[in-house]
Amino acid sequence: MKHCKIHLKQFIVIISIVFLFLTITGWFYWFQWRPNQIRRNCYREAFIRGGQWRKSNIEGNKDWGSNKEWMANPQQKINAEWGWWYPVGDALGDEYLYATCLLSEGLIEIETPTSVLLKIKGILK
Repeated sequence: MKHCKIHLKQFIVIISIVFLFLTITGWFYWFQWRPNQIRRNCYREAFIRGGQWRKSNIEGNKDWGSNKEWMANPQQKINAEWGWWYPVGDALGDEYLYATCLLSEGLIEIETPTSVLLKIKGILK
């Protein structure tokens, strides 16, 4: 009987260690790794792609491409040339896209993307 109690205690210790390890791993994933991956993907989506699209528009590439729209050249204000252009705005628009992405991924909970922008800029606390 004594031998059985020793095995039971060892089993409880092993199960406790495994449970603690799984709990710590789950917390790390949920509060560290996952948010970091979401921020990285949103950054790529908003800033890097936006910059590449702006560069393509500036270079005058008006051929059809994925995500392009038929419209007047956004770089020209008067007598704009029509073609297939990427619908991009300024850098503030990229920050708006970043904030919208964070909201859609559930990383932050704020009523509107505009208030997120204000938080990013440090205007709202």
